[in-house]
Amino acid sequence: MSNYSTNLTEKQWQVIKNIVEPQERSRKYFLRDILNAIFYVNKSGCQWRMLPSDFAPWQTVYYYFRKWKLEGVWEEIWSVIHSKARKSMGKNESPSLGIIDSRSVKTSHHVDTDRGIDGNKKIKGRKEHIVVDTLGLPMAIKVHEANIHDSKGAVPT
Repeated sequence: MSNYSTNLTEKQWQVIKNIVEPQERSRKYFLRDILNAIFYVNKSGCQWRMLPSDFAPWQTVYYYFRKWKLEGVWEEIWSVIHSKARKSMGKNESPSLGIIDSRSVKTSHHVDTDRGIDGNKKIKGRKEHIVVDTLGLPMAIKVHEANIHDSKGAVPT
């Protein structure tokens, strides 16, 4: 396995190991290597099929990505990392304050769903509302069509 900048360190792996692999068992590919491949695709932006050959086959990597997405594993990993980061900075695990902001982003003309016109910014596309805590760590993200007003889009769903 090549040493990519996106690879998990041993300390990072120890934090999330029990989330992705609650019962250790023998596998053809180590889950740490699968995660490294997913992080590589995320950071580089390459297509699944263009994953370098020193990773597991792209079908296997995508299978785990999708499985963990549907099972809520990514949210659980995010929650654990978020709590540890807050504790390491001397804050409570759970934030008591959230700061919200939005931005509108242009989309391709090929996208027909979830697209609108933000009349204020004159952008045809999507709008995202992001809630962060006082440390700037994301708490919630909502993406929808750009014509939704901030007062409506910021309501939790």
